[in-house]
Amino acid sequence: MFTSLDLTQEKKIVWLYDLNDYPWLRETFAHFPKRDRITDAVISVHKKYGNEKIVGYAQLEDNAPPDRKGKTPFKRRIFVLRDGDYEAYKDHFSFPTEAINPLTVQPRQKGLPPRKTQ
Repeated sequence: MFTSLDLTQEKKIVWLYDLNDYPWLRETFAHFPKRDRITDAVISVHKKYGNEKIVGYAQLEDNAPPDRKGKTPFKRRIFVLRDGDYEAYKDHFSFPTEAINPLTVQPRQKGLPPRKTQ
């Protein structure tokens, strides 16, 4: 879980895919070496070792302080879909606890939960 304090340094949300293809996504955090972008190599690592597709991410303000010292100091919000997510939750009546409707995501604001469909 995260707090609104984790979102205060967000500048922009970047989407890598068409949001109309995603009724919901997982909203989580990861550490990255830069404030503003995510490289193709990082996207590949998440896919290969995390079994998740990064669909979007937050860019931080230019003056955002590092979250920690070391190689990947910037804690940033990412929006992912894990392999098999939609199959596991195909009944549309349950979602993982971190699921959000991607159309409700704004910088500095937590996404709203997805709506359950009939």
